[in-house]
Amino acid sequence: MSTRWSLSRGVVMVYVALVFVAALVGGMRLRASSEMPGLAAIELVLLALPWSLALGVEPISRLGWGGMASVVLCGVALNGLIIGTLAGWLQRGFRRQ
Repeated sequence: MSTRWSLSRGVVMVYVALVFVAALVGGMRLRASSEMPGLAAIELVLLALPWSLALGVEPISRLGWGGMASVVLCGVALNGLIIGTLAGWLQRGFRRQ
Protein backbone atom coordinates (compact mmCIF):
# COMPACT_ATOMS: atom_id res chain seq x y z
CA MET A 1 0.00 0.00 0.00
CA SER A 2 2.73 2.49 0.89
CA THR A 3 4.64 1.70 -2.30
CA ARG A 4 1.59 2.51 -4.39
CA TRP A 5 1.17 5.84 -2.64
CA SER A 6 4.85 6.66 -2.91
CA LEU A 7 4.89 6.17 -6.69
CA SER A 8 1.72 8.18 -7.16
CA ARG A 9 3.05 10.94 -4.93
CA GLY A 10 6.40 10.84 -6.72
CA VAL A 11 4.76 11.30 -10.11
CA VAL A 12 2.56 14.11 -8.83
CA MET A 13 5.54 15.78 -7.15
CA VAL A 14 7.47 15.73 -10.45
CA TYR A 15 4.45 17.32 -12.15
CA VAL A 16 4.17 19.93 -9.39
CA ALA A 17 7.88 20.68 -9.78
CA LEU A 18 7.33 21.19 -13.53
CA VAL A 19 4.43 23.52 -12.78
CA PHE A 20 6.52 25.46 -10.27
CA VAL A 21 9.42 25.89 -12.70
CA ALA A 22 7.02 26.87 -15.51
CA ALA A 23 5.37 29.42 -13.21
CA LEU A 24 8.74 30.92 -12.27
CA VAL A 25 9.91 31.12 -15.88
CA GLY A 26 6.54 32.49 -17.00
CA GLY A 27 6.56 35.08 -14.22
CA MET A 28 10.06 36.23 -15.11
CA ARG A 29 9.14 36.47 -18.78
CA LEU A 30 5.91 38.32 -18.05
CA ARG A 31 7.79 40.86 -15.94
CA ALA A 32 10.40 41.43 -18.64
CA SER A 33 8.02 41.38 -21.61
CA SER A 34 6.36 44.44 -23.04
CA GLU A 35 5.34 42.93 -26.38
CA MET A 36 2.82 40.08 -26.48
CA PRO A 37 2.76 39.53 -22.70
CA GLY A 38 0.21 36.71 -22.96
CA LEU A 39 2.71 34.48 -24.73
CA ALA A 40 5.30 34.94 -22.02
CA ALA A 41 3.65 32.30 -19.81
CA ILE A 42 3.28 29.76 -22.60
CA GLU A 43 4.87 27.01 -20.45
CA LEU A 44 1.91 27.04 -18.07
CA VAL A 45 -0.54 27.08 -20.95
CA LEU A 46 1.16 24.00 -22.41
CA LEU A 47 1.04 22.20 -19.04
CA ALA A 48 -2.70 22.90 -18.94
CA LEU A 49 -3.38 21.22 -22.30
CA PRO A 50 -5.98 20.10 -23.44
CA TRP A 51 -8.01 22.33 -21.10
CA SER A 52 -6.22 25.48 -22.23
CA LEU A 53 -7.67 25.00 -25.71
CA ALA A 54 -10.83 26.52 -24.22
CA LEU A 55 -9.02 29.87 -24.20
CA GLY A 56 -9.85 30.23 -27.89
CA VAL A 57 -13.58 29.58 -27.40
CA GLU A 58 -15.65 32.73 -27.81
CA PRO A 59 -17.33 33.13 -24.38
CA ILE A 60 -14.19 32.20 -22.45
CA SER A 61 -11.92 34.44 -24.52
CA ARG A 62 -13.93 37.47 -23.34
CA LEU A 63 -13.40 36.79 -19.62
CA GLY A 64 -10.17 38.78 -19.47
CA TRP A 65 -6.97 37.95 -17.61
CA GLY A 66 -8.73 36.56 -14.54
CA GLY A 67 -10.82 34.14 -16.56
CA MET A 68 -7.89 33.00 -18.65
CA ALA A 69 -5.71 32.52 -15.58
CA SER A 70 -8.41 30.48 -13.87
CA VAL A 71 -8.83 28.26 -16.96
CA VAL A 72 -5.08 27.61 -17.02
CA LEU A 73 -4.84 26.98 -13.26
CA CYS A 74 -7.84 24.64 -13.30
CA GLY A 75 -6.32 22.81 -16.28
CA VAL A 76 -3.02 22.38 -14.46
CA ALA A 77 -4.86 21.08 -11.36
CA LEU A 78 -6.99 18.67 -13.41
CA ASN A 79 -3.92 17.36 -15.19
CA GLY A 80 -2.21 16.79 -11.84
CA LEU A 81 -5.19 14.79 -10.59
CA ILE A 82 -5.34 12.77 -13.79
CA ILE A 83 -1.61 12.04 -13.74
CA GLY A 84 -1.74 10.96 -10.08
CA THR A 85 -4.73 8.70 -10.71
CA LEU A 86 -3.12 7.13 -13.78
CA ALA A 87 0.13 6.52 -11.89
CA GLY A 88 -1.74 4.72 -9.10
CA TRP A 89 -3.78 2.72 -11.59
CA LEU A 90 -0.70 1.66 -13.57
CA GLN A 91 1.16 0.67 -10.44
CA ARG A 92 -1.73 -1.51 -9.27
CA GLY A 93 -1.80 -3.12 -12.72
CA PHE A 94 1.92 -3.92 -12.62
CA ARG A 95 1.76 -5.28 -9.08
CA ARG A 96 -0.91 -7.84 -10.07
CA GLN A 97 1.31 -9.32 -12.78
